[in-house]
Amino acid sequence: MRIILIDNYDSFTWNIVHYLEQCNCQVEVVKNDNPAPIWRDYDACVISPGPGLPHEAGNLLKWMSEFPGTLPVMGVCLGMQAMAVYTGGQLINLATPLHGIEGVVVKTAYNGIWKDMGKTEVVAHYHSWIVDAKKLTQEWKASFVSEDNLLMAIENTHRPWCAVQFHPESIMCREGIRWFQFWLASFS
Repeated sequence: MRIILIDNYDSFTWNIVHYLEQCNCQVEVVKNDNPAPIWRDYDACVISPGPGLPHEAGNLLKWMSEFPGTLPVMGVCLGMQAMAVYTGGQLINLATPLHGIEGVVVKTAYNGIWKDMGKTEVVAHYHSWIVDAKKLTQEWKASFVSEDNLLMAIENTHRPWCAVQFHPESIMCREGIRWFQFWLASFS
């Protein structure tokens, strides 16, 4: 399987690459300010975490308008925020950033991509922005929320897109590779 990973200049990008390679994927990494790739050359796309906000992430939002409608896409942290903003959602700046904090997410959807994950999962937070659940468009459903009811994983009901707010590729996220394995199994 050929995966394109859009790198939003994040230090965790290569951890994601290594997880995908462990899942037998060929991964090409493209920086968000490079010339546009030919999307049809890939089976799926991962949008990496990164600093800042979606509109500051190079060509990311522009490229999202060029994705083929059938391209499976998984966003991580900034990737989730970009997907929500691209589809009309809004973000909230947290009063206290969660950087390098372990947390628990609780399953809210018992079918879909992550149906075989546990009812609760330990994850790693590295973010100061989140998707506003009240401003998320109806094409999204929540899959997991934090213990204080903040969106932590979403799935799109119209496109083969999904996203997580936390960092499954962080060593603090126990068995984080499973988030990618279940995503890959959902379309392969």
